[in-house]
Amino acid sequence: MKNTRVISLMIFSMILALSSGCTNATHAKNEVPADSQIGVAADQENAPEETTEAEETTEAEETTEAEVKEPELSHTYVTHFGEINAVTYPAFSFNCPDGWNVTKEDVTAISEWVTLSNERGVSIDFINLHQKDIGGGSAVHYSELEVSKIADSDFVPGYVQAEDYSGLGKFMVAELKKIGEMDAISDSDFVPVENGTVSYAVLPESSAGVQIMNSAYYMDLAFFYSANVMFVAFAPDGQFTQQEETEVIAILSSFRVE
Repeated sequence: MKNTRVISLMIFSMILALSSGCTNATHAKNEVPADSQIGVAADQENAPEETTEAEETTEAEETTEAEVKEPELSHTYVTHFGEINAVTYPAFSFNCPDGWNVTKEDVTAISEWVTLSNERGVSIDFINLHQKDIGGGSAVHYSELEVSKIADSDFVPGYVQAEDYSGLGKFMVAELKKIGEMDAISDSDFVPVENGTVSYAVLPESSAGVQIMNSAYYMDLAFFYSANVMFVAFAPDGQFTQQEETEVIAILSSFRVE
C-alpha cells in the first residue's frame, strides 16, 4: 500500500513537470526582448520611403515648372524711324522684362535696326527695311523651316500712309524650326536635319507651314508694312532654355503699332 502511494506521487510529479515545461517553451517562442522591439521600430522609422516612377515624374515636372518664372514686362521700347527721318511712318513698340538690354540702335534714311539681348547672348532683332530688295541672301545655301504658331500676337495691321494693310490678316508668334538644309552645288534636294536650330518671330498666321529660306535673319519671311518688317529671336547655340523661351515669346507677343 505504501509502495502504491509512492508510485502515485512520483507519477503526479512527472505530469506537473511536463506541463510546466511546455508552457515555458511556448512563451519563449513568442516573446521578443524589449531591446529588440525598439531596434525593429527604429529601423522601420528610418527606412526610406518607396517612391513610384509616377511620383518621381510628377516631382520632376513640378520642379521644372517652379524654375520657370512668368516674366514681368516692366520696360517698353518704341522705334524711331519716322521721328528721326521726319516722315510719316508708324512707330512700333514692344515690352521686355529685367535682364534684357538694347545692344544696338541703328536708324538710317532707309532702315532701322534694334537689337535686344540678354546676358547669355540670346538676341531679339527688330529690322525695318525701306526697300523692296532685302539683299544679303545666299545663292547656294538654303534652309528648310517648319513654321508653326506658338502664341498669339498683339500686332494688328492697319493703315500706313492711307494704304490699308489689314489684308495681312491675324498675326502670331511663330516657332521656326530648321528641318532641312541644301547646298545647291552638291545637293539635289534638302538633307533632313536632326535637332535643328529653333528661332521665334512675329509673322502673319498665313506663313505657317514649310518655308524655304536663303537670307540672313530669315528676312525672306519679313512681312511688308510699307517696308519689310521682321521681329525675330535667335539663341547663340540655336536652342533656348525654358526661361528664355518664356521671356522671348512674351516679348514677341507684345509687339504692336503705337
